Amino acid sequence: MVAAMGLAAEAQGVMDVYEFSQSMYQGTAKSAAMGNAMGAVGQDFSAISINPAGVGLFRHSTLVFSPGITLSNTTADFNGNSNSATEIRVPLNNIGAVVVFPKNDNIFRAINFGVGMNRINNYTQETFASGLNQTSSLIDAYFLDMEANGISNADDLYSFSPNYIYPLWETYIIGENEDDLYTTAVPQGGLNQQRGVLRKGQTNEISISLGFNLSDKWFIGGSLDIPMLYRNIVSDYKEVNMSQDPSFGNFKSWMQEEVISTNGVGFGAKLGFIGYPAKWLRVGLSFHTPTLYDIDEDWRTCTTAQFKSDPGFSGGGSVKYYDTPTSTYSYKLTTPMRFDVSAAFIFGNNAMISFDYEFVDYSKADLSCRDYDYSYVNNALSSTFKATSNFRLGGEYRVKSVCFRAGYAFYGSPYGLTEKDYMTNNFSLGIGHTVRSFTIDAAYVYGRTTNSYYVYAPYSDRVPAGDDLSLNNIDEVKNMHQLVVSLKFKLD
Repeated sequence: MVAAMGLAAEAQGVMDVYEFSQSMYQGTAKSAAMGNAMGAVGQDFSAISINPAGVGLFRHSTLVFSPGITLSNTTADFNGNSNSATEIRVPLNNIGAVVVFPKNDNIFRAINFGVGMNRINNYTQETFASGLNQTSSLIDAYFLDMEANGISNADDLYSFSPNYIYPLWETYIIGENEDDLYTTAVPQGGLNQQRGVLRKGQTNEISISLGFNLSDKWFIGGSLDIPMLYRNIVSDYKEVNMSQDPSFGNFKSWMQEEVISTNGVGFGAKLGFIGYPAKWLRVGLSFHTPTLYDIDEDWRTCTTAQFKSDPGFSGGGSVKYYDTPTSTYSYKLTTPMRFDVSAAFIFGNNAMISFDYEFVDYSKADLSCRDYDYSYVNNALSSTFKATSNFRLGGEYRVKSVCFRAGYAFYGSPYGLTEKDYMTNNFSLGIGHTVRSFTIDAAYVYGRTTNSYYVYAPYSDRVPAGDDLSLNNIDEVKNMHQLVVSLKFKLD
């Protein structure tokens, strides 16, 4: 079990820690339409996940429910070839209730209690990349790993990499010659390489919040938060022989499928403040403690090798299979703390512009486990990630009972504010209409995220000798389209 944990940590890498530590708020339609720049706005259930003082601004007990539709389209460019894949989900973005307890007091005007759920992350994505590689194979990277770690026989190989490299031994993709040197049926180049990934899941945060209205001018609040994450990844890596070299004529293709299912429950807290220093201005401050997750993962691989005829080692046909048993392991993740500073500018009863700035340092994330040492992963986190910033901007204009909204959100790269990998830009529009005690809001959000990665990175950190990195990068552009509708009811 410990070996499986180590290999999974290596395979997953630091990017999983980033994904589970990230917050891209996806709650109510009003919040989404305004770019989630709600830290100083309040009076919206999504605002509680950003600044819990916002619960104190509610004047009426309220119930809100927000279904949505998410379409993720990803274009992947590899070796001059472009492929596109689309995934659609129908999530529940938000459900929550706030109860207002008015007080006949000059200072304590109300004590408000809120409970509900906001979605703070969405893992929906499908990617497919395919291209011709004339210079190398993933097998070359594996051989470098084996050589560097002194792997000299099948038993060592099973202990070293039971889920990735050893299955290639069992399916006759790799072997040994009479000189005890490793050989492979796969040519070094002349390969069509394919990589497909289907991801689904989300992080939903349950918040229990309490807010205080002080003289209708100052608002303080706090929340206890229980995020629940689920993510399932099915990834395929395939190499197909396109070489004209007759010495590799019997080999057709090999493919390895990996399935990782992750479930986690965390605990954290938030504290916030909103104030009215002037009638035209609201300011907000909030602090998010680190979240401590308990995470369980199931992990397995299935390897298939196909030859034109039986490879001649064991008989039994031209297609070989090897399935690994499912490994189950558990670990703890501590996410970094967050700070949010916000302001909202009020223009009479008709218009508002809001701005949020959020600071987070992903290098402070930490993995731990009672029976495994994650120090090398934590060192990688500290050296790879940097402090970054998120900016959100929103606006609202009211005409009688109708509100028109627009927003923009920028989420900085975990590698630093000036880096482009995993930088996200969101643009949003929305409208809301109130009839007595009922409000319906709708929002459309378009998000764009770009990143580039080495095609062998999910499997090996080593670069094949003589390989040209520029020919083996996958450049991804993820376009996320979201439609959210919120139904809000005043209960008093």
